[in-house]
Amino acid sequence: LERFGRSTEARSLLAGRDGLSPENANPTEAWQQMRAATLMLDWEMAAEYARAYQKLRPEKMQGLLIEWLASEYLGNQARAGELREESLSMTTSSNRYQKAASLIKTGTEPTVRDLTDLKDGNIRFDTGLLFALLNWEKDPSSSLRRAQLSSWVSESEYAIFNKLRSIELRKQGGEETPAGSQG
Repeated sequence: LERFGRSTEARSLLAGRDGLSPENANPTEAWQQMRAATLMLDWEMAAEYARAYQKLRPEKMQGLLIEWLASEYLGNQARAGELREESLSMTTSSNRYQKAASLIKTGTEPTVRDLTDLKDGNIRFDTGLLFALLNWEKDPSSSLRRAQLSSWVSESEYAIFNKLRSIELRKQGGEETPAGSQG
């Protein structure tokens, strides 16, 4: 929003309503704050709102995945491991994530086509992030690059993946791929 000249709207979204907290957020507010905190790389706030969102929308995996991502960045490997198992369990037991479950069973990663065939943008984002997190230890920049391809439907989702990927590349001493590039 800031980039599109809508800085007032961006600030109000980040601030939320007066008195907003993870404990009193409605599902939309928890989702907005979880995503905003992730984009701002505020991992503690992202984890708090991710837990709140997961309680409010237990049928969706996004809260688990964002908290898992935050746990990785905060260095909480025990919690990251728990969230990994919860996410995999939800993937294989839910009709919502059939495509991801079939890919996990065959041991293959989603292709761009697999992800774009998922018409629901939330499922596409969840699937892309799930596989990015599963490949985190192998090659963070590569798995995040693949995951960002799944998020073409939303500028904020692309921005999350692009920002995380650039951080990982800087950690590794590599160069950033310009936004919009498939590098």
